[in-house]
Amino acid sequence: MEKTAFADLIPGAWNKRVYQGAGVSLPFQIYLPAPGEAKNERPAVFLFLHGNGPRGDDNEKQLSTGECTLAKRVIAEHGNCIVLAPHCPVTSQWVLENRPDEYRMDPRNESPYLTAAYALLLAAEEALKPDPARVYLNGYSCGAFAVWWLLTRYPEHFAAAVSFAGAGDPTKADRFAQKVPVWIFHGDVDSVIAFTAFEKMRDAIRSAGGDPKLTVCRGAGHGIAPFIAAEKDLVSWLFAQKKK
Repeated sequence: MEKTAFADLIPGAWNKRVYQGAGVSLPFQIYLPAPGEAKNERPAVFLFLHGNGPRGDDNEKQLSTGECTLAKRVIAEHGNCIVLAPHCPVTSQWVLENRPDEYRMDPRNESPYLTAAYALLLAAEEALKPDPARVYLNGYSCGAFAVWWLLTRYPEHFAAAVSFAGAGDPTKADRFAQKVPVWIFHGDVDSVIAFTAFEKMRDAIRSAGGDPKLTVCRGAGHGIAPFIAAEKDLVSWLFAQKKK
């Protein structure tokens, strides 16, 4: 475990760190709850994965756009949560297959940065001892590709997940459909990740016995941050989900 990545963290603030894993260096920011936010319970964990637009090496862009709206709402509205925001470089992306409305769970399509992001989550849990029943996952665009990827590979790990404007592998939805509650957002005129991606994952989860929550962002393209900000029940729904 990369212990130094979690040494001397400042509570109630974002901390810039680097995680070494899967043969790569993964910059990330981490928010620790302020002492007054503890609420006499162990904190939850929220892993946010950005899309291709904010990629870079400054360890700042992943938190500079509307893609991170939910991550910031989690801190403002819930508080008692460790938030992890890794930063993928422009030379890669979380999932290496980038078709407009679906992909296949071929191991060759998992980038080392996604492998490192999941290892980062495990290391944070080991070092910081959060509530293992409240581990949440969120991603936007290519980051939502990674949400579906991690849900498919590790459904037992997550209490709930939220996908924004992304695509997954609908042929593998049975692996998590009845295990992990999900909420899917997508613009119905998205020209980057087609709306059929939303329809395929919705239908696949339902066919596998799941009951996904759905928000169709009417008239919206790929930029759906205003809809994320306006969905007043999103944070309360998320934190109501716990692993049994």
